[in-house]
Amino acid sequence: MYQNELEKCVGIFKGRQKWTIFRSFKSRNENYLLTLQSVFWKMKECEKENRLYIEKKEFSKNWKNICDEAIEDIPHLTEHIRTYMSKLF
Repeated sequence: MYQNELEKCVGIFKGRQKWTIFRSFKSRNENYLLTLQSVFWKMKECEKENRLYIEKKEFSKNWKNICDEAIEDIPHLTEHIRTYMSKLF
């Protein structure tokens, strides 16, 4: 139940980057990762093609900008999650 609400919450966040939450591809546990959608899709592509995911290789010159925007988003995303989830409980 909580995971569906958290996924919805993260999905509607309006930041510099789009974010997502997902279960690790190789995990047998119920652990979830919070990451950028662009990172998720690159990870998924690498998994499908059976190649090692290396951020700097996948995103090349854009990696620093992506990281800067993600870091800028984090406090706003944290507050968004806190506010959204507190309304449910």
